[in-house]
Amino acid sequence: MLEKNHEPIERFMYKSSEMHKDILNGKHQAHMNIIEIKNGEGKKTVVDILPSGKRRKTEKKLNKKEVEAIRRRQFVPDLFKGMLFNLRNMVDATEPVRKTIKKKKGRKQ
Repeated sequence: MLEKNHEPIERFMYKSSEMHKDILNGKHQAHMNIIEIKNGEGKKTVVDILPSGKRRKTEKKLNKKEVEAIRRRQFVPDLFKGMLFNLRNMVDATEPVRKTIKKKKGRKQ
């Protein structure tokens, strides 16, 4: 186990981003994993880039154990587990949204 970082947690800053590319239903689709830590508080972000160029994003806070592990330069398994899955199960932005038009009731003549 690595030693604890001697720098005070209030001054600890860290930023990392990774870009991944997948093939989903025969189309290339990319996503980015981003970690940001500032003054001991952190957040993890997943940005899904659709083939049309649109982006969807989700964010979650990092807990203290994850921040301390990143500070010690340790691997955190399953850090982004489920975040991308939840994004891709939302309504697919590539499909057109179908709206139902209600017919107005009028007088019969």
